[in-house]
Amino acid sequence: MISKKTKLIFKIIISILMAISMIVGGFFLYFVSFKNDNVPYFFEHFALFISLLCIGIVALLLPAVTNSRFMGNGKDNIMILVGFALIICGLVAIIYSYMV
Repeated sequence: MISKKTKLIFKIIISILMAISMIVGGFFLYFVSFKNDNVPYFFEHFALFISLLCIGIVALLLPAVTNSRFMGNGKDNIMILVGFALIICGLVAIIYSYMV
C-alpha cells in the first residue's frame, strides 16, 4: 500500500506532466494551424515526443494513485501497457521526425 504522502507526490507529478502536455499541444496546434510555413524547430521535432512521453508517464503513475479498482489488477496492467506503448510511440515519433 502506498502512503498518502507518496500519493500526493504522484498527483503533483501527474498534474505537472499534464500541464506540460497541454501547453506543448496547444502551441503545436497554434503553429500548425496559423503558421504553416514557419514552424519552429522545437515544435517540428520535439512537441509530439514530449506530449506522448508525458501522457505515457501519467498512464504509468495513474494506477498507483487511484483508489477505485473496477476491474482489479487487469485495469492496472492495461494502464501500464498503455503507458509503455505511448512512450515507445514517442520514441518512434522523434526518430521519424528526423528521418523525414
